[in-house]
Amino acid sequence: MEQDKLQLVLQPKYQLTNQSLIGYEALLRWHDSELGTVPPDIFVAVAESVNLGKALDCWVIKTVLNQIKSWQSMGLQPKPVAVNITAKHFSDPALYNFIEAKLSKLGLRADCLQLEITEGVVMDDSPTIQDNLSACRSAGIKVAIDDFGTGYSLLSYLTTLPIDFIKIDRAFIQHLEQGKNLGLVKAMLTMAQALEVAVIAEGIETQQQHELLTELGCEFGQGFFFARPAGLAEIEQSLTQQSDGSV
Repeated sequence: MEQDKLQLVLQPKYQLTNQSLIGYEALLRWHDSELGTVPPDIFVAVAESVNLGKALDCWVIKTVLNQIKSWQSMGLQPKPVAVNITAKHFSDPALYNFIEAKLSKLGLRADCLQLEITEGVVMDDSPTIQDNLSACRSAGIKVAIDDFGTGYSLLSYLTTLPIDFIKIDRAFIQHLEQGKNLGLVKAMLTMAQALEVAVIAEGIETQQQHELLTELGCEFGQGFFFARPAGLAEIEQSLTQQSDGSV
């Protein structure tokens, strides 16, 4: 972070019925001259193990919000960007205050930012976590449970959580067209409907997966079928083309 070696890419998210863009997920990339490309699941885990997870989150939040402000200053209209928050950070009472202060300083609306947290975080029945969830959603920041289905959620507990989305993990989407995990995905969609939260399917890679998820009633999705993660310059070019009416 100090040497500015981390890069931020954004993966677009779409409404499945008409393939309209609804937002982005911010993803971190690190290419080192000696180590090569370091997978994010490795370096984020290392960051958390040495108590740098919060610093990493703050770097991503600041970078995202600064970029949104820059784009808005250019007259562009970016969709909301979702940021993954590490487990320890969401139990920090200073999290919401940090986000609110940054939004206020830049003069940004809270709904330009979204947060993604894991099932393990929300299952920790901590008052601080509940306070952060409630404060974020009251301000207009939508919250998603990431990698849904890979943890240990209790349905009775999920009914009490102030969340907006659940994201079905890509592991359940792979080979969906061959019938694998079809029953589980149907159950997750039924559960989400009962909870009155929207669903985002991750890792959509084929036309068949897209069509099947649409038929099942899944509202949103992301994956290589639609678009790969893109650098900020590429996203800016796309936004500029949209603003000019050329796409």
